Amino acid sequence: MLSISTIGANAGKTAQYYTESHAQTERYYDSKMEQGGVWVGGRSMGLHGQSVDGEVFKTLLDGRDTQGNKLVPDKDGSGRVGYDFTFSADKSVSVLWARADDETRAKIEGVFRKSVENSLQYIEKDILNECVRRGKDGLIRESPKELTFATFQHGSSRAGDPQLHMHSVLLNMAERRDGTWGAIDPKQAFKAQVLARKMFAAEFSTNLHRELGLGIKQTKDGFRIEGVPEEVIKHYSKRKQEIEKRAEALGVSSARGRERIALDTREDKQEISQDLRLSRWQSEMEERGFTWEAAQKQCLSNKVTQTLNRDDVIGSALSDFTAHS
Repeated sequence: MLSISTIGANAGKTAQYYTESHAQTERYYDSKMEQGGVWVGGRSMGLHGQSVDGEVFKTLLDGRDTQGNKLVPDKDGSGRVGYDFTFSADKSVSVLWARADDETRAKIEGVFRKSVENSLQYIEKDILNECVRRGKDGLIRESPKELTFATFQHGSSRAGDPQLHMHSVLLNMAERRDGTWGAIDPKQAFKAQVLARKMFAAEFSTNLHRELGLGIKQTKDGFRIEGVPEEVIKHYSKRKQEIEKRAEALGVSSARGRERIALDTREDKQEISQDLRLSRWQSEMEERGFTWEAAQKQCLSNKVTQTLNRDDVIGSALSDFTAHS
């Protein structure tokens, strides 16, 4: 439900990858096919809550402020321009999101965004609380005033299945407490991916139950929405099945190894409007008996068999992480 990856070592090329009109760049990350980006953080630059402008995004990825003034030297830290924190909803949530009427779909999207933003606050406060580099070779670590993320919501996987997910691009620069700027050391975030996943699962499941009355069942990897047919979930898990098949052939068993396979085998995302995708998905679900009427009866009936206690899960996960750090 959360993966973290580095973004490029060349600011110019990486900015082009994200912002120009190629199937995997601007049309993927700042697209009319799906929702445009929204800034989370970056209040000192007037960014928080604003739409992501492609040119501004490019400037910030290059380590400059919105006026083009250089904040972080090219050789400061690792040279990376950012880090992509990708939050993904469980397939049962994505299926229900695709099956729902417009009003319910908008509610699920709102809960998803709220949960991602809250999770980014956890990451900033509890994981990357001392991440800004200073000094020779950036060996000193200091607390940031605030981190800055460009977030982009999407609703489909590269295999064309429903997959609600959010790319949260952390800029590789942050303001120190004394007003100076430095590059970021993300090591703790990579180390704490399991903790961050637990935080997000607890946050998202709690909000889905509270705001939509959905039944939640805890699983080994997070949670699942009760009432979504297993047949439909399996039908829309083609990308996962492809990765697992490849991992088995290569003898890969670790989560990190599967993430590497996912990156190495991804194809260009097809340029298809979300309306067309939703229409196709809903027709396929109706063929399998999962109509909107069935979804309301099976998923939105407030029949809760198990829920995650957000505060307990996050508190326990933080304790475990601290004890083993």
